[in-house]
Amino acid sequence: REAVRKAPEVLLELIRQALEVGVEATHVLFDSWFAFPGTIQKICDRGLHVICMLKALPTVKYDFNGQVLTLKQLYAAVRKRPGRARILASLTVTLVNDAQGLPVKAKIVFVRDRRNSGKWLALLSTDLTLSDEEVVRIYGKRWDIEVFFKMTKSYLNLAKEFQGRSYDMMVAHTSIVFMRYVMLAWLSREEADPRTLGNLFYACCD
Repeated sequence: REAVRKAPEVLLELIRQALEVGVEATHVLFDSWFAFPGTIQKICDRGLHVICMLKALPTVKYDFNGQVLTLKQLYAAVRKRPGRARILASLTVTLVNDAQGLPVKAKIVFVRDRRNSGKWLALLSTDLTLSDEEVVRIYGKRWDIEVFFKMTKSYLNLAKEFQGRSYDMMVAHTSIVFMRYVMLAWLSREEADPRTLGNLFYACCD
């Protein structure tokens, strides 16, 4: 059933499940896949803040000083910091109204793209108390997810170790792979081991 539902709906359901089993969180981090005002508003309605990457879509607009602008138009309208600053600019916008009809405000931080200094990236935070630098720092933690997927696919045989059509089998296989990762991550943290998870994996095999 989840496979045929829209991704933003599944996202909200997974957040609900995580909160119900006792996961304590204040912020939800994600990339531009889910960065739509309606989705962000629904997460805020659950008492959580959002920090995410934005994509410059012509259909997604933000209210800034009474003007409804796209992300590119916002960047053109805001004053940039001089020199080679890593953080180019920031501003506060209104996304949508929440369930009580109150406006959902967010900060958009424009940062220089490290891969192409002539381009920019945009991060959004509904937590207006965070500084621009803190928004960038917290979003950077999302990179651990990419490391996790790389590790599980390249070393821990996710989707390679078994073949089958049983949903229960796939859940069991995924759980085993994730437990392997948890053990490696625990070793790395407890021993403050400077080796990569890949090297730790080979050391455990030996």
